[in-house]
Amino acid sequence: MTQIVTYPLHQLRNDEFPDVVEYVLEIAAKHFPAELKIEGFYNLLLEKRSLLDNFSEKSEPLAYKDMINDERVQRMELIRAILLHMKAADKAAISSLTDARAKVNPWVENHLADLKTQNLKVINRKTGDFLREYDENTELASAATELGVHVYVDKLKTLQQSLKTKGALRTADNATKRSVDRQSNKKELILALKNFFSAIDLAQVEHTAIDYTPLINELGEFLVTYRTLVKSRGTRAKNSADNKATTAELSTTTSPAAI
Repeated sequence: MTQIVTYPLHQLRNDEFPDVVEYVLEIAAKHFPAELKIEGFYNLLLEKRSLLDNFSEKSEPLAYKDMINDERVQRMELIRAILLHMKAADKAAISSLTDARAKVNPWVENHLADLKTQNLKVINRKTGDFLREYDENTELASAATELGVHVYVDKLKTLQQSLKTKGALRTADNATKRSVDRQSNKKELILALKNFFSAIDLAQVEHTAIDYTPLINELGEFLVTYRTLVKSRGTRAKNSADNKATTAELSTTTSPAAI
């Protein structure tokens, strides 16, 4: 009887593990699990497939994602409103507001012009710099109030702080969630994989008329690459540890006169 030779699956890294699960399912599907009498455990593994989503670096709670995206849109609308307001003020050219425009225009142009084409990192930085200068420069703040821009600036400040807070919460939640979920999800998937492999081994005993060799050989050819990877990684780690231990031993036993 041919058996599937596996290895400690928990030693696979998080970026490797999803590929192993996906390819095992793909290989098994090609050999028609129902005809091989292993459909039950194959389906149990298939049901766990959705857990692989938690191994993606891009996964995040939809609530945070939607709220942050909405606030980013609102931020750009406020920035556009500030630009349009200043354009209208320039067009009106009210003489009593000339000094105020002279103070506010360079500030707005320097930080907010052409942000529509920039990436989020640049938008965050420039918006932050824009608001910081407003808070630190009382003359600028007074001029902005005189022109009526302060209404938009205050809303932008609140929105920017909200984005910063939600971003920090999302990062913290994602880090905790991924750490906890990945560990438990990995255990569930490893158990499902082991049960599936055991089901193949037992099915060979129960259904002697069915040839399981093609499935087992293909699974074995695929799994051996990762088994070799895990083994070589373990060997390198052991050699590195041995080398460090040897170096430490030599440094403590070599006398100054021998150097």
